Amino acid sequence: ACSSQHLDLYLDSYLKTIQLLLEAPEPKMQIRGTESFVQFSQKEEIIPVYHRRYYFFTAKFSEMSRFEASDKEITDKIRASGLHGIAGVIKKIESEDLAENIWSSSHMELIIPSLVINIKTGNLTEDHSPQQIAENTLRDLLSRTGFISIKSTMGPVLTHMDKHSMWTNPDLSTYLVQRIIFSAPQKVIHIIIEMFLAHLDQHCQNLKVCQGIATVLNHIFKHCISNQDIGHSILEIVNLILSHLRSTEDNKPDHEMKEYQNALIEALGEYATHLPSFHLSEVMMFILGKIAAPSQQKHTTTHILLRTLLAVSEKFEPLQLSTTLPVVFLEPLLDQLGLPNVQTQAMVLQILEVLVDKNNNRALFKELSVDLHSSVFEEKLSLNKQDKIFISKYGKKIYQNMFNVLSQGEYNSTFLTHLYRTCALLLVECHSDQNIWMQVDLIEDMQELAFQQTNPNLRCQLHATCLSLLTLVTSINLPDLTEYKNTMVRLRNKEAPELLPPLQEEYVFDNETVQKEEIYIDIDTVRTTLEAGGHVPEQLFSPCPSPDTGRRMSKRISYISVTSTDGSTLTASPVVGNERRFTLVTFEEMKEALTVLPEHDRVEREEKEKLLQQMFQTSSFQELCAITATTKQSKHLYNCLEDIFKMKSEHEYDDCNQTITESEMFE
Repeated sequence: ACSSQHLDLYLDSYLKTIQLLLEAPEPKMQIRGTESFVQFSQKEEIIPVYHRRYYFFTAKFSEMSRFEASDKEITDKIRASGLHGIAGVIKKIESEDLAENIWSSSHMELIIPSLVINIKTGNLTEDHSPQQIAENTLRDLLSRTGFISIKSTMGPVLTHMDKHSMWTNPDLSTYLVQRIIFSAPQKVIHIIIEMFLAHLDQHCQNLKVCQGIATVLNHIFKHCISNQDIGHSILEIVNLILSHLRSTEDNKPDHEMKEYQNALIEALGEYATHLPSFHLSEVMMFILGKIAAPSQQKHTTTHILLRTLLAVSEKFEPLQLSTTLPVVFLEPLLDQLGLPNVQTQAMVLQILEVLVDKNNNRALFKELSVDLHSSVFEEKLSLNKQDKIFISKYGKKIYQNMFNVLSQGEYNSTFLTHLYRTCALLLVECHSDQNIWMQVDLIEDMQELAFQQTNPNLRCQLHATCLSLLTLVTSINLPDLTEYKNTMVRLRNKEAPELLPPLQEEYVFDNETVQKEEIYIDIDTVRTTLEAGGHVPEQLFSPCPSPDTGRRMSKRISYISVTSTDGSTLTASPVVGNERRFTLVTFEEMKEALTVLPEHDRVEREEKEKLLQQMFQTSSFQELCAITATTKQSKHLYNCLEDIFKMKSEHEYDDCNQTITESEMFE
């Protein structure tokens, strides 16, 4: 009867018979009724029927799929039969245009939990096991979803995971979500991601659940999606993650909170992996825009957002400095160095390192060193012109902001390490003469600051950093400069090893040794060597004028008194006075010098401008017209035309006379 072509005439009676079989208490009868319904679902009806309802079959098959008995064999058979029946209901309803909607909540709230409860972790050993049938049915159901139906499907999934505490079991939750993502159409994956993020709001008070959801998101971004699955609402997803991160700032910073934050930050970093470069730039600008001015923000908020920015920037592939660090991004980032927090300042430099490092050289500059990685600089045979222009414009601003942190006195060895690494990468990526001279100026400023430092430990750290930076400068491959650096290393190794890297937190040193002038860097010797080698900086436009930004305008003090930790006084005098052998004058300075008026002329000019302004403010329109008419030349248009025609006629007359004179000469 099931194979008859005229089955449509007896469908109602046939389905009532199946219903009686399913209601029977014997498992065999229920299994036989399910098999009959599955055969029925595979038949195509000639005439669609719109009044038929399948709610009973959905409910009964869902009940069978959750059957529990002491006999495992009976349990597996009933469950497998119920899951086959659910698959038959899905196929039957979806194949009929006039049938009821399979995506309605009355069906999904029964079907989805019945499928999910049979999905467990582990390898599948049997092809017809309940888990295998449940996964195949779920895959078939999700493959039919669209933009609207995916929400009807995912809602019961999230509800079931909440009721059964699946978020605290990361293995099971990630396994299930992975099956969902792989089964759903590519066009709806971004909707699933948004639903997971929105689901975080419902559990904001339960950190364990939030951490589980964030772990699932991290797994989705890392293993389950491709570049085509990110959707069109990129900034919306980023904004949702940032809002959840900012919501944690007021909570007590415990272990669970840190793990939750780390999971969200790592999830955003993995999501950024699938974004193209121009989208990554927008995301970084978006995150940086969320950071308020240094005077108006909380430390916790800034720290979280900078960690997020660092996670995203690590996925960015820089090409050239001008596009990687545009001024609208660079200046707000450098402003964060003004925060009085060492961790935040070090993180800003870490972001700079990531964005500057185009050739993955950060691993070579992990610690301060007096040994030069010459192979890195030898590979940079060609100089990028755009990077050179970038350094000429903004290099001094970068170095000055780093030095301002040192001048404030709130830094440690971690910040100095990142400063050294940033300078090294800037020099590797832009090995120009101007960049080298900027770093020489930075060495001079840092050494002067070290002489004024009252903390002997910080003083030793600064001198060790200066020598490491001088090592970077020797990459310019001048034998005399390299020999001078090696001499300094030998002297310090013999007389003052505490002034050599690596950096330490506590130093033990000899008070008499630190007073010797020869163990400190002579900046004049370095500059003279660079000039002799033909390395003179080009004077390009710089928005960071040297008189306002450097400490080099003030003369170095000749005597330094430093109090050590034991109460004794250390004295040291610098090598020589650092007076420039030449003065660098910019175009703006020369223009200002040429346009300065004498005092008498300036006062007279200001009085005239004041009288003119007062006249236009107080006089009427007729008076202004009369004043303008008296000062204007009374010459009408026809007078001008008459003069022009007269000049033209005189010119033609002169040419004619010249022609007659030449003809007479020939005669």
